[in-house]
Amino acid sequence: MWMTSILVPLGLFAAIVVPVILLARYRHNERMEIIRQGINPLPNVTGRRTLLWGLILTFVGIALVISYFIEGDKDLIIAGLIAASTGISLLIYYKVTASERERMMRRYEEQAVTGGDVPDVTPQTSPLTKPANEQEDTEMQT
Repeated sequence: MWMTSILVPLGLFAAIVVPVILLARYRHNERMEIIRQGINPLPNVTGRRTLLWGLILTFVGIALVISYFIEGDKDLIIAGLIAASTGISLLIYYKVTASERERMMRRYEEQAVTGGDVPDVTPQTSPLTKPANEQEDTEMQT
C-alpha cells in the first residue's frame, strides 16, 4: 500500500517531465543541425503556438459546457469554464503580442535579405529632446 502511494505520484511526475525534456533536447539538436548547415533558423517569436493552444482550449471548454447541458454533471461545467477561460486568455495574449511578433519577423526577413546583422533601429533619444552635444552647443552660445 505504501509503495503505490509513492510510485503513482513518481510515475505521474516522470510521465510529464521526461517527454518535456526529450522534446526540448530534440528541438535543440534540430536547431543546432540547421545552424551547422549554415542556415539561419527562425527566431523564437513570442506567442507562436499561443493561437493554436488558445483555440484548442477554448473549443474544448465550449464542448464541455455544452455537454454539461446534455449530461447535467457539474464537474463538466467547472472543467469547461476553466478550459475556456484559459483558452480565451491565450487568445488575448496572442492578440496583445501581435506587434512584437510582426517586428521580430520583419527583422528576421531584413537579416535574411542583407545576409548579416541588422542594426538596432530604436532611437536613443526622443525626437522631442535634443542630443547632449546640441544642448551643450546652445548653452555655450548664450
